[in-house]
Amino acid sequence: MNNIEIVQSFFACWSVQDVELASMHYHPDMEYELHSGMSEFPYVGVTRGKAAVRDLLFTIIKDFDYLKYESQINGAEGDIVRARVSFKYQHRQSGEILEGTRRLVFRLKDGLIIRMDRYHDDQLVDAFIRLTQHHVTSAQAEKPPAPRKVARHQRCQIGLVQPPVTRDHDRPGSPRDCGPAQLPREVS
Repeated sequence: MNNIEIVQSFFACWSVQDVELASMHYHPDMEYELHSGMSEFPYVGVTRGKAAVRDLLFTIIKDFDYLKYESQINGAEGDIVRARVSFKYQHRQSGEILEGTRRLVFRLKDGLIIRMDRYHDDQLVDAFIRLTQHHVTSAQAEKPPAPRKVARHQRCQIGLVQPPVTRDHDRPGSPRDCGPAQLPREVS
């Protein structure tokens, strides 16, 4: 796979919250950085190492349900791939919705993602954090929404930009989960 296909494959896995398969696209020396001037946002800063980034992704999906995640590759040059994501998340504890876009810059090495930089709209995220903190601290949040059940066919499919959205996953010939043979190779 070329660098664009590797990033598209990562997006296909991450868009359906399949952390294990998404993290198989990471180099062992992976670095993840969320660029923001807001120190209150829990994911801000640099996370180093494949296992630490994997744990961070699990924390993110513990806090947010992905209602919409649409990626678009903006360009690639050498080992750099630039992308834009339109998203709509539901904060599990408060039920509030965060919707917007973000930019991502991926750097690849040996067929794996070695660095991911995320850029958000700080003012949008700051307003959202204040809103959710208000709900949580004032106990106005109702019962947290139940996590979405992702149908088997909607899980990560390597090389597919967007997972299918049909609900008839039990029909013969329907797509299935990623298999290890389709994943980018690990670097030892």
